[in-house]
Amino acid sequence: MRIGEKQALEGFSVSRSYVRWEGLLPVGVCSQSDDDTDYIRTAAPVEMLAIVWTATKIGSPPPMPSPDSLESNHVLLMREIQPAVPGYTIEGLQVWTVSGVYLYGLKTPRGRIHDMETGKMPFDTAAASENTIPSNFFVHHLLGSGSSGADSFMTPA
Repeated sequence: MRIGEKQALEGFSVSRSYVRWEGLLPVGVCSQSDDDTDYIRTAAPVEMLAIVWTATKIGSPPPMPSPDSLESNHVLLMREIQPAVPGYTIEGLQVWTVSGVYLYGLKTPRGRIHDMETGKMPFDTAAASENTIPSNFFVHHLLGSGSSGADSFMTPA
């Protein structure tokens, strides 16, 4: 395990959402049929990264991820931090919980399929970049289109 000093951290979760807008706008086509739609490219693809986190600690406020990104490709577009009123344990200790959302724009889009970093726990001694899901774990046909994909379900693409 890659765990540093033991901390009184009661809970910590981080999730990342990679959002890519392809710059396409659906436009209904004037015809006799109801099912004709064309798509117009209005802009180059734009990618964003949303990081949603929650941290809880007994006795004092928890360590929280800074909105200052370590990547030069990230531009902070929005941040929301939600400190909750501290609760109490049966022993009378304060329980602190803070949540947040950071939204970044990517100066250079990474592409439709790319490796995804997940972040790390505050007590993990490894670099956050070590927690990465490689792009070859995207599996074709899991959403129901094309062939059944039964063979590819257990094997990364």
